[in-house]
Amino acid sequence: MNLASRRAKLSTKAGWFDYTIYNLPLAQQNTLKWLSIFPIGILIVVLMRNVIGVQTMGTFTPMLISMALVKTGFVIGLICFIAIIMLGLCIRFVMSKFNLLLVPRISAVVIFVILIIHAMTFLGYNFNIKVAQASVFFPIIITAWIIERASITWEEDGPWNAGKELFNSLLVGIIVYFIISNEYIRHVMFVFNELNLVILFIVMLLGTYT
Repeated sequence: MNLASRRAKLSTKAGWFDYTIYNLPLAQQNTLKWLSIFPIGILIVVLMRNVIGVQTMGTFTPMLISMALVKTGFVIGLICFIAIIMLGLCIRFVMSKFNLLLVPRISAVVIFVILIIHAMTFLGYNFNIKVAQASVFFPIIITAWIIERASITWEEDGPWNAGKELFNSLLVGIIVYFIISNEYIRHVMFVFNELNLVILFIVMLLGTYT
């Protein structure tokens, strides 16, 4: 209430306050609050990949996984993600016998992922299973791409490498989740969003790391 009172007093003054982030509608402020936390998640991915050397399934797949976990909840989202990936991989291996071209194959996987999410949501609603209902928050295209990438890695480099990349992606996603889900960190990055320039400098500096 004190903060709201101070903002109200400032809003009566002409000048710089009209151009601050707090003058935006609350819905837009909330959107910018989430956007402001993205760079710190990206920094974690860069550190894990370029400094520690963790191989993940794609560059920013862990970031997308962590954002989905924020929307679904940690445990529920984790169960949904693993279930969808496992079912998708099984379907992908069955489809490999048809020798389809790349684009139709990925498109078919996307359709199967949508059907899996439909089924999980339907079962979740009818049996009051919140785990299944949370599946609708996962990005469909990204999930299908992860399935396709994992299956190709499995065929070319073996199941061990495919499993390792999936595990690493999930591990980095969990680390990013615990950072971006922290309300204090989100608040600091939103209020002092010039910190994104510092993160930009660190990311560019890491680009010269050997």
